Amino acid sequence: MKEETSKEMQLLLEMFYDTSALLTLGPSLDDVLQEMFQKIKEQTKISSILIWLLDQKKEFFDLAASCHLPKAMIDIFKAKRLKSNQGTPSTVLKTRKFYLMKDILTDPRAVSQYVETVLKTKAPIRSIASFPMIAGGEGLGVFSFFFSGPKESISKMEFIIFSTIANQIASFIKNTEMLEEVKALDKIKSEFIFLAAHQLRTPLSATKWAMKMLIEGELGELNQKQKEFLENGYKSNERMVTLVNDLLNVASIEEGKFGYSFVLADFGEIISEAIEEQSLLIQKKNIEVNFQKSAGSFPKIKIDRQKMKLAIGNLLENAINYSRTGGSVGITLRRRGSFSVEVAIKDNGIGIPKEHLPRLFSKFFRAKNAIQIQPEGSGLGLFIAKNIIEKHGGEIRIESEEGKGTTVYFTLPLV
Repeated sequence: MKEETSKEMQLLLEMFYDTSALLTLGPSLDDVLQEMFQKIKEQTKISSILIWLLDQKKEFFDLAASCHLPKAMIDIFKAKRLKSNQGTPSTVLKTRKFYLMKDILTDPRAVSQYVETVLKTKAPIRSIASFPMIAGGEGLGVFSFFFSGPKESISKMEFIIFSTIANQIASFIKNTEMLEEVKALDKIKSEFIFLAAHQLRTPLSATKWAMKMLIEGELGELNQKQKEFLENGYKSNERMVTLVNDLLNVASIEEGKFGYSFVLADFGEIISEAIEEQSLLIQKKNIEVNFQKSAGSFPKIKIDRQKMKLAIGNLLENAINYSRTGGSVGITLRRRGSFSVEVAIKDNGIGIPKEHLPRLFSKFFRAKNAIQIQPEGSGLGLFIAKNIIEKHGGEIRIESEEGKGTTVYFTLPLV
């Protein structure tokens, strides 16, 4: 019994974390619901999910998002809008209490047109658990979970899971509405990040060199304990410097200030230089890095050397960080037809969960298994690399399987 309770609590905590992370990263509500559905479908046996939101005049409920809802139901919900005084959503928002429609065929609150569509299409909907979405004292809408058969009651854990999700998304929607009222918010945010990061970089650099002098004994010899203490501080400072530089790069990209200087360059040389810049990390993790360039001549490519080295460095650093100690990373450079080259960076590390692949290039996003291996990452490396590669007219994609490794491919035009 205790073991089952522990598993349920673990599920609840993971779901709460996943929902918070998803909402913070900003995918669509449909994507968030899809993620939730996959997480809780086995424990709750739900068949589909939807979110009703009141319109501005509070006259109708609109279908804001759904997951695994049959197309016929989506069509009828859009064609026959639910009035604010109709059906279960009306009852739930008025009472601000959970309501279980045990059977849509017998419940008087069921909307006849919707029931007819269910029967006609044989949609897997027979009972509905609905929860109010309240934020800041305001009723925003209703979160409904559908089941394929009649349901007499829901368990305590189901109630906690469903109500927690409803509360989280209600708060998110309310906060989003408030943010949208602020004019030019994104511009203000980018400018703030740029200025704050710029101001932080100077004192961090000064601290770095002061600690470096102390560690190297330029101001007197240190005992082993003092040296270890300073080295830990130095590493923490370095992580802050990296984060500040990433923030500056992201802010510059979003403000259109990430200047490029294109020159003709040997792309193989740039890859070799990027590998050399990661030599300390390679040694630390005892990673074998193999760079192979396909036979034949490669024309020089018009690129920004430093920016492209930054992009490759970010991709390579990820491959090394998320490989197991003593693992290997392979880099290949080859022609792709007459007009482009392709780079592949392959590791045999922890891989990426399938459900996280669509969000890899989002700012600040990090997969859960990546956070466990490397807690200090910023989640900005792939965002920066993608922007640099696309600025060069290229494309980037990622193939991965959790537990087996990841391969990042990107192409650049020769012309």
